[in-house]
Order: sequence, then structure tokens, then C-alpha cells
Amino acid sequence: MTIRTSNDGRPLAFAVDYDRTLTGPSLEPDADALRAIAELRAAGIRCFLLTGRSMADLAVHPAIAAAFDGYCLEGGAQWGPWGNLLGPSNANVALEAATRLEAEGIPVQRRVASFGCARADWEAVQRLASNCSIQLNHDRIDVLPPGLDKAIGLDAVLGAQGMRNAHVIALGDGENDLPMLRGAEVGLATANAVPALKAVADEVLQGEGPAAVVEAAQRLLKGDWRAVGRDPPTGPIGA
Repeated sequence: MTIRTSNDGRPLAFAVDYDRTLTGPSLEPDADALRAIAELRAAGIRCFLLTGRSMADLAVHPAIAAAFDGYCLEGGAQWGPWGNLLGPSNANVALEAATRLEAEGIPVQRRVASFGCARADWEAVQRLASNCSIQLNHDRIDVLPPGLDKAIGLDAVLGAQGMRNAHVIALGDGENDLPMLRGAEVGLATANAVPALKAVADEVLQGEGPAAVVEAAQRLLKGDWRAVGRDPPTGPIGA
């Protein structure tokens, strides 16, 4: 397969969020958005899914497993190809923080290397997980091992495929997508994105959620956003 490239010859990569971006409000993967991803991949543009969700969360949707070239799950705490994800050596830091929260009666959703809890528990998370990476995400908080976020996770999954020099176009809607957009050459926000993300995006698309994925894919296939933009992130993956 021919790899589609940017104007300066680097491989093109499209990074997309899951909740309320690839999905609608029901949080089910959207068929039109998945078809758009398939069209990009068929045209030689590598596609990556970045989400705070775990592999177990996504496994209930069988189409997801083969829909992308690589995955960055748990907000950046798991990365790689589906079924062979890697994680940081310091996952215990986040999981120990989860134990401290549980000891105070705060419900947490444990994952492989991270956990989530309600946004209403913000003060407790700041107090009991201050040594972790705390990522706001709409109505919840995702807590990762220190030093990790979606930008670091994307860098890791690109590196695993020898594509750390890729020209990345990223699309998201929530606060935890901020690092991803800042680390991409082109950062895009859906029309339904939170104000903080719209403020840092290079462009706010007209579509909401999956419609924005389709919009971005169509424009990428026509050649939009291939000019050299911001410098890609460099350096180690941080954990």
C-alpha cells in the first residue's frame, strides 16, 4: 500500500478521539465515521484511536478491533496494536492511588494501568492522587501514571510503528484531548467540543461528533492540512 504523505514527505496520520467524536451521545461507534476511517486507511493514511476507555470497554464493539492501525487507550496508559498493547512500568502508582480513594469510600473504575471516577470527586483526587497524571474528561476524571497523557500515548504508538516523524492531524472534543491537539501538526475540534479545546484548535469543524470525523476524512482525502505545520513532539515516551 502506498503511504500518503504531507507536503514535506512525511507519512500522514489521523488521530481521533472515541467518546462523542467517533461516537454520538449513545457512545456507540458510528457506522459512517468507521467507513470514513476505512476510506482514509485505504488511501494510505494511517489512523489511530485515542481514548480514555480501556480495551475491555471497547471490546464489546467488535468493529473497533480492526478499524485502526494502532490504539492509545486509557488516556495514554496503554498503546500499540489491538491485542498486543504495551503499558508503562509505573502503572502501580495510579492503581495505588485508586486504593486510597476506595479506602475513603469513593467509587473508582479500575482499568489495567489507570482508573476513572466522577468529576464531583475532584478535590479528593487532587489530594489522594497528586503524584499521578490527572486528566479531566467531560463528566469524569481519568487518573494515569505520572507523565502520561494522550500526546505521550500517541507518540508511543507512532514510535512502535516507526512513524514518530508522522504529520499528525488530530480530532477531539474533550479536555483530555488538549495534549493530543497541542502535539499534532494540525489540531481539530468537533463543533460540540468543550470551549477549552476549541480555544487551542487550529480549526473547529462544522460537524458534531461523527459528522466531524466524516468531514475531516473527506477534506484529508482532498488534500487539506498537508502543509507543514507545528513541529512534531520529540523525545522519549515518558514512562
